[in-house]
Amino acid sequence: MVGVDYFIGSKQVFVDFLERIKPEDKIAILTHIDLDGISSALFLEKILESRGHKVEFLDFINYQKGMFDKPIKDLRDKKITKVFLTDINADNFIDEFDKFRREFDSLLIDHHPANSELKNKKNIIKTISNDCIGFVMYEYGRDFFNTEGWEWLLDATLVSEFSFKNKKHMDYLKGKYSGIGEGDPINSEPGKMAITIDYALKYDDDFSRVYNLIRKKDFDSLRKSYSVVNGEFEKLFFKYEKEAEFYSEKRLHFFFCKKPRFNVTSAVITAISKKNKDIYCIAYERSKGFVRLNFRNQGDEEDMNLLVKKGIAGLDGSTGGGHFNAAAAMVKKEDYEKFKENILR
Repeated sequence: MVGVDYFIGSKQVFVDFLERIKPEDKIAILTHIDLDGISSALFLEKILESRGHKVEFLDFINYQKGMFDKPIKDLRDKKITKVFLTDINADNFIDEFDKFRREFDSLLIDHHPANSELKNKKNIIKTISNDCIGFVMYEYGRDFFNTEGWEWLLDATLVSEFSFKNKKHMDYLKGKYSGIGEGDPINSEPGKMAITIDYALKYDDDFSRVYNLIRKKDFDSLRKSYSVVNGEFEKLFFKYEKEAEFYSEKRLHFFFCKKPRFNVTSAVITAISKKNKDIYCIAYERSKGFVRLNFRNQGDEEDMNLLVKKGIAGLDGSTGGGHFNAAAAMVKKEDYEKFKENILR
C-alpha cells in the first residue's frame, strides 16, 4: 500500500495531537454515518487503545446545518476534553465549526475539499478526495496496532468511497482480488461487503450497534437486513429509470421521489450513474420543509461539489458540498425549483 496524499496538514499533525493527550483527558470521536466514518472511527479507536486511552463518547452525525448542536451538549455533559472528527465535512459550515473549535480541543481528519473561507488550519488534516479517512487511519494504525485481520474493512471502504478511481488504490485492489479489472469492483468480495454494511446502516437506526457488530466481525448479523433493504433499493432504482426528467443540453437527469422507507437514495443514484457520464440527481423531502438532493457523475469534466454550490447560491438556509464525483445539497422546499434553475443556467 502506498502513502497518504495531503492538501492540509500531515501525519505529524495527528501524532502531535495524540502526544498531547494526558491520562486525565476524556476523549470523544465524532464521525460520519457511512462506511468510511465507521472504519475511520474503528481504526482510530484501536490506535487510542494501543496508547492506553479509552474513548468515552462516540457519535455518528450527518453533514447538515446545526450538526454540532446535539453533540456539543453531550460533550459538555460528559466533560470531554479532546475530540477527534473523522470523515466530517465540518469546514463546509465554517461558523459552526469555528465555534466548536473554540470550545473543544479538536482534530479534524477529512477528505472533502477545503472551504475557501477556512483560515485557521491548526489541527486540521485534509487529504485528497480518493484517500478516504478509513484508508488514512488504517495507514496511521500500522504504527500502533496489528492491522492484520482488518484489511477486509479497509478494502470495503476503498470500494464504497470510490477510492479505486485513484490508480494507487485500484492497483492495490487488483493485486489482491482476482476478477477486478479497470472497471467498478462493486461485485468483488470487498464490494459486496461494502453493500452489506451500507444496508445494515440504512436498516438500523442504532449506528453504535452496527459499529459494534463490525468491531466483533459478526458478519451473520450484518447480513440479516440485506434482502429487505435491497427490495427498497430495486423498487426505487426502476422508478428512477422510468420517471426521471432528462435535460439533454446539460446531460442532467432529475428525479423527485417520496422519502423511501430506508435511506437508499444515495445507493440508487450511485448505481444508476454508472450507466454513462451524464449527471444524475435524486431529490426527496427529507424533513418537513426541506429537500435533500444527491448528485453523482462518473465523468471527469463536471465537478459535483461546485455544481451544488452553484445551485444553492442565493438560497437562504441552504447548504451543499461534497466531492468531484459525488455531492449533496439541502434546500427549503419552496426553493427547490429555484435550485434547479440555478443548476440549469
